[in-house]
Amino acid sequence: MEKEFILFHGTFDLSKETGIFRKVTKLVKEKINGKFNVPEDVILCLVRTRTYIRLRKINEKNDL
Repeated sequence: MEKEFILFHGTFDLSKETGIFRKVTKLVKEKINGKFNVPEDVILCLVRTRTYIRLRKINEKNDL
């Protein structure tokens, strides 16, 4: 998931596109298709959490 997240957003930023949660969820789901049986809602929750972690890091960096 981290690899797909970085490919979509870049190393230190977040994409400015709309619908980033669903787009990254779709990328991750396509990547693990057939390997794991993970519900889409679970992947979406992980993607959302990872996005908020990235946003927090960006905000911390901007506060310096």
